[in-house]
Amino acid sequence: MYNDKDLIVLIDQSDPLKITPDADEISIQLGLKEDMWQGIRATVDYISDKDVNASKVISLDKADRLSGNSQLRTAQVIHFKKEFHSALNRADSNSSLDHSIIYRTVTKQLNALAASTSTTKALLVYSDLMENSELSFYNPATLALLQTHPERVKQQLEKSASLHNLSGIQVWLLYEPASYTENTTYMSIANIYKQLLESKGATVHIEKTLNL
Repeated sequence: MYNDKDLIVLIDQSDPLKITPDADEISIQLGLKEDMWQGIRATVDYISDKDVNASKVISLDKADRLSGNSQLRTAQVIHFKKEFHSALNRADSNSSLDHSIIYRTVTKQLNALAASTSTTKALLVYSDLMENSELSFYNPATLALLQTHPERVKQQLEKSASLHNLSGIQVWLLYEPASYTENTTYMSIANIYKQLLESKGATVHIEKTLNL
């Protein structure tokens, strides 16, 4: 089924989050009030210490404005919003894990979007981006390398997973650092992501609020 919009919400469960996805806000951003006939596929997935997580897909099939039943369509939109809200509410944004596989998880979802035929494609990443797998940003040596030779860190990330052509995909990196020191680290990592993803054709926004 063709969709107008394909949205993936990626929630980090490896560290507590100050900013979490809001179903009502995202629904408004999707423009359902302006166009309830559009087709939307929303996927809620997680960043954890595993490469495979229990994702949830919520779909609102595209309908014909001219032949469609407005009352039925309104009910379908309400059901979609309810399911989306429920999926986001299941996310545990206060958990903590010993490891976090972030880059490979982001890459997996971006490559899925790259294969989508939807007109609008977006990935929302709610994470501090603190990778802690084979490459660990908690390692003082890696943090030092991040500040002095970020291109080397970028190369290490690239070796762990390959990105497809990401043209037309909007990526939102959504996080609010708690301190100046944390901000310095986060922005260094976020800028590496921005360089990597935009080199493949994506548009990357480093923000704390969403504006699709």
